Amino acid sequence: THRCVAANREEGADVVIDRLRGVAQAALAEATALGVECIGATVALPGLVDPATPTLFVAPNLHWFDADLGTLAARLGLPEGVTVAVDNEANLAALAELRHGAGQ
Repeated sequence: THRCVAANREEGADVVIDRLRGVAQAALAEATALGVECIGATVALPGLVDPATPTLFVAPNLHWFDADLGTLAARLGLPEGVTVAVDNEANLAALAELRHGAGQ
């Protein structure tokens, strides 16, 4: 697991995405070293997200509004063809619980 501990509530979306690039790059390098091909990534966000556009309309705890996330793959430095999905963190936690937790 790769982490970057930071006071993200005090920063805008652009600064946090730049930090996330380092985490994504480290995870990608580890996957590559293990012989695993990365075909996609998902970013969990604490707010109202439209996964189809992809846009973060509001993340009240972070004070983020109308963040266009359509260029996330490029901004994270992921290889061409790697897709990036975004969704609300609670939705993704529920999905993980359903697929891998007690909800199986």
